[in-house]
Amino acid sequence: MSGGKPVQITIRSGERPAAFAEQEMEIDSFAYTGAWFEKGGKPFILFEETLEDGTRVNSAIRIDQDKVAVLRHERIGGHMVLDPNHRQKSSYLSPYGPLSFYVTTQELMTQVEADQIQIRASYSLQMLLTEDEAPDEMRQDVQRWIEISIQ
Repeated sequence: MSGGKPVQITIRSGERPAAFAEQEMEIDSFAYTGAWFEKGGKPFILFEETLEDGTRVNSAIRIDQDKVAVLRHERIGGHMVLDPNHRQKSSYLSPYGPLSFYVTTQELMTQVEADQIQIRASYSLQMLLTEDEAPDEMRQDVQRWIEISIQ
C-alpha cells in the first residue's frame, strides 16, 4: 500500500444470536498490513483483506469524534457505522446478493495516540430479511463485539 504511515492491524471479533445471550461467542482474529492517513484531520486506515476464496478487497476504517465507519470496496462492497448515538442502516454486498441491516451500538471506545489506535465496540445487528422494512417477527438479531488494534 503506497503512501501513509505503514501499520499493522489486528481485528478480533465475535458474534452470537441475540436469543442465546448465555452462549459463548466464537472469536475470529485477523491480521493485516495497511496504511494510516489523516483525512480531514481524522485517522483513516486503508488495508487489503483476502477472502476465503482468495479475492482481495480494499477496506478502510474512518474514525470520527464519536463514531467509526468500516468500509469495503469491490465485489463485496458495503459499509457499517458504529455510532452509539444513532441506529444506523447499513449494507453489505455478499457473494449471495445484497444484505441490509440496522446497527445499534451499545458501547464504543476509541483511543487515538501518536503511534497507535485502539477501537472497541459492542453492537447488535438486526438483519432485514426482505428488501423493504420488515416487521419485527421477520428480523434476526445478532450480538457482536469487535476490537481493532492499529500500530
